[in-house]
Amino acid sequence: GLYVGWYEVVISHSSYGGDSSYDYINWNGDDDYLSFFLVLKPPGWIEVTVLDSHSYFPIPNAFVRAYNTTSGELFDSGYTDANGFYNITGLLIGWWTVNVSFPGYDLLSKLDYINWRGDDDYLTFYLATNIPLFSGTVAIFRDRLPWDLNMTEPVLVKYNISYTLYNSSDFGSVDLSSFDKVIIPSDQTQAFYNRLSGNSTWFESYVSNGGFLDLRLTDRGWAGSDWDGLVMPGGLNKTFVYLENVSINLPLHPILNNPFLVEDVELDGWFYSAHGYFHEYPSDAKKILLYPVANEPVMLEFMYGNGFIVATMQTIEWNENKNLTRILENMILYNPGAGFSSINVISPINTDSWNISSTQIVTWDSTGTISNVKLDLFENGSFVMEITAFTPNDGSFTWLVPLGLTNSTLYQVRVSDDDYPLTYGDSDNFEIVDPRSIIIVVPDSTTSWVVSATQDIDWTSTGIIANVKIELYKNGVFVMELTASTLNDGSFSWAIPIGLADSTSYQIRVSDATDATIEDYSDNFEIEDTRSITVVVPDSTTSWTMGDTQNITWTSTGIIANVKIELYANSILIMDIAVSTPNDGTFEWTIPDTLVNYTDYVIRISDVLDPTIYDDSDIFTITGAAGGIPGYDILILSGLLIGVSLTILKKKRKKIRVHER
Repeated sequence: GLYVGWYEVVISHSSYGGDSSYDYINWNGDDDYLSFFLVLKPPGWIEVTVLDSHSYFPIPNAFVRAYNTTSGELFDSGYTDANGFYNITGLLIGWWTVNVSFPGYDLLSKLDYINWRGDDDYLTFYLATNIPLFSGTVAIFRDRLPWDLNMTEPVLVKYNISYTLYNSSDFGSVDLSSFDKVIIPSDQTQAFYNRLSGNSTWFESYVSNGGFLDLRLTDRGWAGSDWDGLVMPGGLNKTFVYLENVSINLPLHPILNNPFLVEDVELDGWFYSAHGYFHEYPSDAKKILLYPVANEPVMLEFMYGNGFIVATMQTIEWNENKNLTRILENMILYNPGAGFSSINVISPINTDSWNISSTQIVTWDSTGTISNVKLDLFENGSFVMEITAFTPNDGSFTWLVPLGLTNSTLYQVRVSDDDYPLTYGDSDNFEIVDPRSIIIVVPDSTTSWVVSATQDIDWTSTGIIANVKIELYKNGVFVMELTASTLNDGSFSWAIPIGLADSTSYQIRVSDATDATIEDYSDNFEIEDTRSITVVVPDSTTSWTMGDTQNITWTSTGIIANVKIELYANSILIMDIAVSTPNDGTFEWTIPDTLVNYTDYVIRISDVLDPTIYDDSDIFTITGAAGGIPGYDILILSGLLIGVSLTILKKKRKKIRVHER
């Protein structure tokens, strides 16, 4: 349907993208050809950026999870880099749900649709802080107002926070357990600092039990004092220097954001902004503000036992009076127990030994706002298994210790925040052992069993084993299964089947029916086939007459319930005398008159269940009136004509038994 002229042909495909080409139709009926070679595009991706909604600072280590919206299956997870960036790759066409979480912030979720392969989408998450402000009780210890300014108490009154005033003479005598926070203001007397250092263990004990110590340790103020050479609670020591410039090291810390944003420029030029920096402090302390020249903290925070210490060398009350920044207000309202999420695993402990298949309780406590937790098992630092992917953060989880764990004293249980796995606690190293065992008692190395007999296999066991499997081996090679599952009651009756070769290298294997690794092999023992049959009558002197009744007699060993009796002539079966008769050693036979006169008859007696156990009598004679089986006389004569010798000196057909030792 194309007329003469130029045409552009455009093609597109959701997995290949598109392409176009031009073609000219030269005349009516012109038939042209265009080929397009499309390249399959890679899957799509979503570029995720995570920022603080207050300061717009990037949030590193935010936890990003991508779910298939339709199936709900987790597709990818990871943490943002220093720029708050994470790239979710390998996404096929469809809807995707992206969740972002970070401690102290509300979880945020967004939907995105990948339209085609190679689709590159962008999602920016602005996380809002969810740290509740401090609302507990406060104790203030001071001998004087810093710089003669009362800046702390008005903030406490403003937020309806109850407080009690003490001085340094009360150190060591006040019951601090009723206070959620203790504040030590700046610019105190020399006697105050001496007493403060001397009562460090008293304050540290308070913090260890869950208290919060707010240390404003700026000296050399209007009181004219210093604490050079003294060590303050938490092991803090400082270097004195007047500073006008400090820098923010942790821009996302709640003291710099909640409820008021504190920016770097606000912290400089206070005349002076700080009176030194800390040079002795715990190695895991968070350095909130730094003296950039020395790269040492001016303000820091660290956990001490179950509580927290925040300390600063800033002239923080002086600054509040000048209204340069609201960091003092943030510091008073800071609630580290809520803003600092942590998990402490209480049990198991290093003296615990847990058995496989036992039910145990994992316990923990936590700080912050953790709704749900995940439990994992590690051994010697390596991940072993997920105990549970999701359980409420209620401090307890009941766990059935599963089969298949190897014995070790280096197990640990990790409890982590389901929304932020970098917040976790590990238990002490503890032991998991498998107490299950099986020991075979019978058979042992002295055992000798015979085919067709019924014998008891006996064993003992420890631990929880409901059912066992029993097998027979010879020379380490599987022979047969005795039972796939039988009650673990310590005994099993086994009818030894026919067909087993004689050997002294048999073993019984008993194993847990649900866990084959729990097993035991018996000693090597003997199984032999003692069954035999010996025909007594007829013998080589016997001559029976057709029509008479005669007793066929035999002896036997071993367990043979019934026998079969047959008549042979020249190795040819003539007739069944008895298809099955009790193995009682005798059978009364009325000799039929249809037989031919013959001197080389043989009686065969065999085990009905196992024809390989048999015996042939001596050659004997049957005579009588003329007659016989039709055609049998001709058969005998034919044998003679072709030279078949019917002279049998003694046809004793015995079973040959080879004993394997």
